[in-house]
Amino acid sequence: MFPPLLHKKHFLLDIETSGLNKHIDYIVCIGVTFLNETDELTHHQWMLQLPEEEKEILSCFLEFTQRFSHVYTYGGKHFDWPFLLARCAFHQLNPSMLQSLHLIDMKKSLQHFGATRINLEDALGVIRHSTTSGKALVKVYRTYQACGETIYKTIILAHNKDELSALLSFYELYQTLYHLKHFHFIDTLKSSVSLDFSAKVPYLFTTNFQGCYKNITLCWESGTQILGIKVAFSYLKLKQYLTPYKDYYYIPSQGQLLHRTLAHFVASSDKRKATKEECTIYKEDDYIPLYTTYKLDIPIWYDSVNSPYLRVNDFSASILAAQVFYLLFSNKKTS
Repeated sequence: MFPPLLHKKHFLLDIETSGLNKHIDYIVCIGVTFLNETDELTHHQWMLQLPEEEKEILSCFLEFTQRFSHVYTYGGKHFDWPFLLARCAFHQLNPSMLQSLHLIDMKKSLQHFGATRINLEDALGVIRHSTTSGKALVKVYRTYQACGETIYKTIILAHNKDELSALLSFYELYQTLYHLKHFHFIDTLKSSVSLDFSAKVPYLFTTNFQGCYKNITLCWESGTQILGIKVAFSYLKLKQYLTPYKDYYYIPSQGQLLHRTLAHFVASSDKRKATKEECTIYKEDDYIPLYTTYKLDIPIWYDSVNSPYLRVNDFSASILAAQVFYLLFSNKKTS
């Protein structure tokens, strides 16, 4: 089970660079957040003043990574990680320690709750102490490189620390959603528009959060252990397919289906084999849309374009956890 704050084998990573080209630009600062030997949350930053120092801070970083199994980033799959590997190659440093780490880019899963990184930070109540943007940081570094004044170094380190603090909040959100199926659901209530679940998590939240994706809204408050999830539903008339449809006959004159075990009571001229679309029953009820039907042995209902639904009375916490996991962590695309 994921512990509060951070797993001992996980660290958070954010880098600052002199530009966007990993072949001609270089790393200015490498920042990490992790739990030290006494389980204290620790931020560490390696920063250079001159480009010639890049190999040294990369070597220190590579040594640091040896005791970890996972590295968490936001957008790092397409920027931080390729940049680090390219700079290691430039300095002929062995990248095997980096390549042995399991890289988790949280952006793919969490961007559903914030169109931009700032939107996501706002949803989690992240407070930044530095007002410098990443783009402006390049100019700040060039000024620091030219004059060596400590104030410019402080600005760069403060920005990087803000990035790491935001990553820690993202990590809490990511891990809470990823481990949803392991939590103890303590209550389920049905309102007029939603099924409301409450779950107790094995740690105190450090953030406030409210976010919505598809028909699922999640929320919690800092200092509590209660996760709230609302699943919206709609009153619909949907169809259910009778299977296997080859076991059914259709009587056109009566618009009636007949199972093959009873078909011998009806003359051949009055019946024919039913099609798949004819082998349906319809029911008006409260329904929740499904995003995966994997391993569901409960009757599934379909709308006019064959999107799957479940009756609210058949929906459970375990099904909810499976739907959230599929939506956020599978490689499947959802519309």
